[in-house]
Amino acid sequence: MYALLFEPYPGVRRLFAADVRPQAAMLRTAMQATLEHLGDRDWLSTALGALGAQHAAWGVTEPMYDAFEECMLAAMCELTGEGWTPALAEDWSATFGDVRDLMLAGAARVPPGDGPRA
Repeated sequence: MYALLFEPYPGVRRLFAADVRPQAAMLRTAMQATLEHLGDRDWLSTALGALGAQHAAWGVTEPMYDAFEECMLAAMCELTGEGWTPALAEDWSATFGDVRDLMLAGAARVPPGDGPRA
């Protein structure tokens, strides 16, 4: 998945360690937890807000969320093959949009100067 992100968006590579496997494992864990709590708005707001604040401190900017979504959808399409439909793409895009919004709300709570910003 990260190769799909780094190729068209090489500027984000600097935010990752040379070995992205630990980050990939954390992404899987975060996605599983998010999917398990889709009906729990309080959990989502708290957990994803904290994750957004952490990402802001690392230098993740708002346009990077769109790049990430684009690459995640491309990876999901590739893995799903013929089962990937326009409706499925639309549903996942909406879900990623909701996650992005909650993470950006958390990022907005990070005071300026509390970490590198790209």
